[in-house]
Amino acid sequence: GNEWKTRYETQVELNKQLERQINILQVKMELIHHNPADKLSIVRTFDQMPEGSLKGVLKQLEEEKKSLQNQLKEYELRLEQEAKAYHKANDERHMYLSEILQ
Repeated sequence: GNEWKTRYETQVELNKQLERQINILQVKMELIHHNPADKLSIVRTFDQMPEGSLKGVLKQLEEEKKSLQNQLKEYELRLEQEAKAYHKANDERHMYLSEILQ
């Protein structure tokens, strides 16, 4: 009897997680297919969601934001390194050109 209770509770928790994921995906679909003319459609989507799902969406959006911020930092660093390498190579090119032309 105890095993069935555990299975039931596990299934209920899994169902809640799946519901949150479905809601998150619905929001993403709404954002993807968002009609700019219907500015309230996304608001209606959020209004129809339970609070727990909204918290899940918020958490996921915060994680995505953090991930994108980290990606941006990596790109900025790479761009800076590429710029330094370019300027170094360009300076060397000018130096060699001036040596050749003397």
